Amino acid sequence: YIHGGAYIQGGSCEPTYDLTNFAMANPEVIVASIDYRVNILGFMNLSVVPGGEEYKYSPNLGLLDIVEGLRWVKKNIAAFGGDPNRVTVFGESAGSGIVSALTFIPQAKGLITRAIMESGTATRFIRSKEKSIAATNKIMQICGAKNMNDLQSLSDEDLRTIMTIMYLNNIMDYTYPECDGVTLPLDISASIESDARNGIDILIGTNKDEMKYFSYYSGKEAMFEQYNALIETVKAQATQEELNKLEQFFSNVEGDTFEKYEEFANYFSFHTHSLFEAKTHAAHGQNTYMYYFTEESTNE
Repeated sequence: YIHGGAYIQGGSCEPTYDLTNFAMANPEVIVASIDYRVNILGFMNLSVVPGGEEYKYSPNLGLLDIVEGLRWVKKNIAAFGGDPNRVTVFGESAGSGIVSALTFIPQAKGLITRAIMESGTATRFIRSKEKSIAATNKIMQICGAKNMNDLQSLSDEDLRTIMTIMYLNNIMDYTYPECDGVTLPLDISASIESDARNGIDILIGTNKDEMKYFSYYSGKEAMFEQYNALIETVKAQATQEELNKLEQFFSNVEGDTFEKYEEFANYFSFHTHSLFEAKTHAAHGQNTYMYYFTEESTNE
């Protein structure tokens, strides 16, 4: 199991990700959880920093941590009663995006039999090399670092300050995995369409009210700003036909402007990308299953 946390935070020790009850309810399953480096320690492109030219794997160290965990599982899980040839990776949110990404990593080939993706895909929660370099430059600007020696001299408190500033400035993708052409292909969507994850069974899905979680915890004002920025980006890249469909989408959603934008963000960020991965995988004749969770919360 791979925990979530927007690639920014989280850990398998958190009660949210404690799999004790799951393991007890499913005694035929051997469960292992994997931690990985998060935030800039796991997803910062150091190869473009003077003195960091040798760190070509740095943009995706968090992913490679998980590959090491899967190698351990392959080597040792039989001692716990597991089958090293029937390994299922599953995760939620960022963990789900990581599961999706893992299926394209050459080093992970042969380590995964099945993949379960809950509310997250590599086609959505990913960034280009250009965006990754821009985030690195922003981090260097914040801390005043000029080279790798400067970065390596930063204290834990310095790093926490940098992470906080990046987060508060809504630079939400500064820790997403990078399509670097080294660990991950430069074009994830093209890799899916070419059946690059051939032989891996997948189960993928989303929740009906996915974005309400973020609206609740971050507040409507902050999220409206993000939703509006997303929609403006989509509009700038859309054809007239797509713009017409967007207007039709909004007209079919009940509620005020915020609720319409929230529903679009929910559909665009989660559901459409999950549909793409499922449909494309199935079109190649691969075992593909999809769910859509609609149960309402009992909380007010």
